[in-house]
Amino acid sequence: MDHRQRSVQFAISTSTMTVSAQSLLLLFVVSSFNIVRALDCTTCQSEVSWEDCQQTATVVSCSTEEVNDFHGVASIGNPTLTQGSPEDGFQCFVLHVRSKDSGPATSPDRFSKGCTFAQTEFCQGWSSTLEVVKCGTDEAGDVSFGGVGRLGAMGLVGMVTVGLFLRMI
Repeated sequence: MDHRQRSVQFAISTSTMTVSAQSLLLLFVVSSFNIVRALDCTTCQSEVSWEDCQQTATVVSCSTEEVNDFHGVASIGNPTLTQGSPEDGFQCFVLHVRSKDSGPATSPDRFSKGCTFAQTEFCQGWSSTLEVVKCGTDEAGDVSFGGVGRLGAMGLVGMVTVGLFLRMI
């Protein structure tokens, strides 16, 4: 194989590597945009305090199944919490309610953080037997409501990886 043939073969090999690298980069970018739909929220429940809630807290990626399960249980106190679908999107919530008529054997307070659907007016529709002490939602997963952010943890890792990959090319 002479010098000219090796040069052409090297140029083709380099060109193929560049196309493969660009394809891999495109795949990463597309998958990162798909992850944008996911939202990570802190989830916890307590009858004691926010501090107690935080001690048992975990970060979860919101899912339709999880939110529908929660809405099914919480609809006892808020009948406007309906079942949804993935197209509804997600938001994080923070909720502190106090029972107006709790008996002496039960705590009047409930502290909760978790996921709900973005379409849901989560802070509206609570039973008149409950005092809503604090309620808020955040579609961006803001840390003040216990989330990692709009991209979610995997989206953040993907974007950092893409940035590092771009520096290598």
